[in-house]
Parts: sequence; structure tokens; C-alpha cells
Amino acid sequence: GEEVLKTSGTATEAWQGKEIVFMQSNDHSGDRRGLSWDTSRLEGGSCEEEVVLGDQTAPSWREKLEVVEGILCRGSPERKDLSPEAVSACSIYLSWISSGVISCAEGGGHHRPCRHAESSMRMFRSLEWGLEEASRGEKGSFTSVLIRRLFPLLPSFSSEFRASTPLTRIRDIAHRNDIPQDLKREIKHTIQNKLHRNAGPEDLVATERMLERVMGGDGEDYSEDFVQEFKRFTVELREFFSASSLDEQLLELQAGMGDEERGRIQSFLGAKAASSQGESSLSKLLSLMDETTGLRQVLCRALASGLRNDAPERAMEMRQKYRLCEIALENFAFTVASQALNAFGGSEATRSLEEV
Repeated sequence: GEEVLKTSGTATEAWQGKEIVFMQSNDHSGDRRGLSWDTSRLEGGSCEEEVVLGDQTAPSWREKLEVVEGILCRGSPERKDLSPEAVSACSIYLSWISSGVISCAEGGGHHRPCRHAESSMRMFRSLEWGLEEASRGEKGSFTSVLIRRLFPLLPSFSSEFRASTPLTRIRDIAHRNDIPQDLKREIKHTIQNKLHRNAGPEDLVATERMLERVMGGDGEDYSEDFVQEFKRFTVELREFFSASSLDEQLLELQAGMGDEERGRIQSFLGAKAASSQGESSLSKLLSLMDETTGLRQVLCRALASGLRNDAPERAMEMRQKYRLCEIALENFAFTVASQALNAFGGSEATRSLEEV
């Protein structure tokens, strides 16, 4: 699809970390010299202090995720409540890691992405229970907003990422015979080995930068089969890092839906495509808003029953997909509402607000 052709995804666009360097050998560093972890202005025993002190001994993304897991999954499953302070501290921390503001480094050992996915599944379960519990409390709406911000910051725990050897497509790509040796080494050391040993958000940025190169950015003419395989891998990696576009998420989700739900997705995508053609009229935007809220209601109804303590892994996987799509639709609705407001104040402002 056309979405695959977009070389720069949300990860690269939001990246504020170190510049990506393509390597001919394993030059990834575990050096954290120059960093400091100052807790002097933090309350002793607070979640903020726990995050800072935890990061001090957590150089890799996997270890940083486990710091957050230790906070979010503390206590018995029956308790399920999460404090706004804990959720806020974890959300800010993971957001800074995702954008590269807090950098990840080699942590030693060989830990495949399945470790990250398993940790994510445990945190997702705790967040779902916390969301349900927050809806009953006096401060529920505020805590719920904070919890919802955390969901897209967790990696996917779909079964293919929890397999003992996930994301193997990049290994096959790195061993192809139709690409130059220098490029093979760069893919192997910058992406393949790094991802399978010590995955982090920087790997997605490196992959999107490499995709830009293989699609003509470096002036070389690579085989179409190689380019298509690298595109497929990029899509897979975006899914693992929960960085897929809204369209990609919905198209994947509809495979396991009934006819009515699939129809709602296709209707939404059609309205979205129509609004992007030429100048968006107010009527098109309002139609798109109607489709957006209608589809989100379908997803919310599916999520309304809550998450059982004994929910099977497959149900957890689907719930994560539903949750991410539902949150993405909410964010998209704000964008559509802003565009509609601008259109209402423009050339079509002949009707009253009540009429609209």
C-alpha cells in the first residue's frame, strides 16, 4: 500500500536523540560517561526518584522497560489501582526514551526483542486493570488520561514478537546476494545484530533512514525485490515499536473482525481519503468526524467488558490492537476537529454553528 512508501515515520519525525551512524562493524557503545542521576530535588521514596535511580543501572531499552514494569506491576493483581504520580512519571520517562532524549546503550548480554514484548504484555495488563479501577474513583478521569498516554509507548506483544527468534526478515535481508558488501555490513551491524541483541527505539530510526537510502536516497539502483523486502521489514518493525500509522493499524485489525466492523473501517478509510483530496471542505470534514467517532464507538464497545484476570494471551494481543487503534482514532479526531473549525471560520462560514 501507499503507507509503506512513506520512508519517514513518526519515530524519525519525533527523534531528538543522537544522529544515526551506519556501521561496518559492531561499534555500538555501552559508554554512559558524562551522565548524572541527580535526585536531590525529588521527594525520597517517590516514583520519580525510583525512575531516576532505576535508570542509573538500566542502560538498555529492555532494562528501562523493566524499571517501568517494576513500578506499574507492583502489588497484587486484585489491587489494580495506579496512582497518577506513578503513571505520570512512567509516561514522561518512556516518552523521553522513545524520542531519544534519554538515550539507550549496550547493557551487556544477548536479549532478543521477545524479552521486551513479554515485559510489555505484563505492563499492558496492569494498565488495563488500572484504567478500569480509575473509572470508579473520584480522580478517575485524570488518571485515565495519564494511563491512556502510556499505552502507545509500549512495544507490541503480538505472538510473532514473543517468539524465541522474532523479526528474522532482517537476517535474510542482510544475507542477500543482490546488494553491495558495504551495504550488507551496514544492515548487519547497524540493524540486524543490534536489534537481536539489544533492541531500542534508535533501531527503528536507523531502519527508516536506511529505507530512505535503499529507495533511492543514496543514488544507487537496488533490485526491486530487495527494496520491497526492506519495506516489509520496516512495516514489521514499526508495528513492534507501536509506531504504525492509523491506516496500517486498522487494516491489520480488520482481518479478525466481522463484516459490519470491517465495513466501518472501510467507510472511515474512504472518508479519510476523500477529505485528503484537494481542499478539505467543511462537509467532508464533518463526514470524516462522523465516521471517526462511529468507528471509535465500535472499538470502545469491544473494550467495555474489561480484562479478565485469566484472559488468554490471544485475547490480550487483540485487546492491545483495539486499544491502540481506539487511542489513535481519538487523537485523529482532534486533528479533524481543528481542521473543521478552521474551515468553519473560512469561506464556508455562511451557516450558523447550530446548523453545523
